Amino acid sequence: MTSLANLLEVEGNRILGAATAFHDRAMDTLDLIEARGKEPCMPAGWLDEFTDPEPVYHFSLDSLIEPLPRTPRQPAERQRQAVVNEVQQAISASEAAAAVGTAHAESPSDWGRRITAAMEGCDRKSFWSLVEATGLSPGAVWQGLLLGGWRLEQQEFYGEVEVSRPKGK
Repeated sequence: MTSLANLLEVEGNRILGAATAFHDRAMDTLDLIEARGKEPCMPAGWLDEFTDPEPVYHFSLDSLIEPLPRTPRQPAERQRQAVVNEVQQAISASEAAAAVGTAHAESPSDWGRRITAAMEGCDRKSFWSLVEATGLSPGAVWQGLLLGGWRLEQQEFYGEVEVSRPKGK
């Protein structure tokens, strides 16, 4: 049986032979042309009279840019308080209360307890079955797994994420 290296060498030699034959035929054809070796020769700077060595056109955006007005310097605390006041005015009281309520409703320790309870009695579980078993959002489960030190494994790029207990638990 012929090896791949031998096949490549035979094909390479065949291609080299074809290229050599093409070169020889081209050289013979060029030798038949009477003007060979009598081509016109252009002096080195023949194009200089048509071109300017210095660029003629300049483009600048400076005339389009207006300087920013200078603002008076304020101490850092007054500046921070001014930003806080603007934000408080922009957000209505009910929206602010809803945002604070959502932030306080998050409970990483509760997430950890629910994940531990859902993993009770099994060594491995898929991420989505864990989401169903805990009743938490996928984001809450993900954060709970990361904060709890759980092991996450994925065999393929788009494959299922498998959750297992961390070593020592």
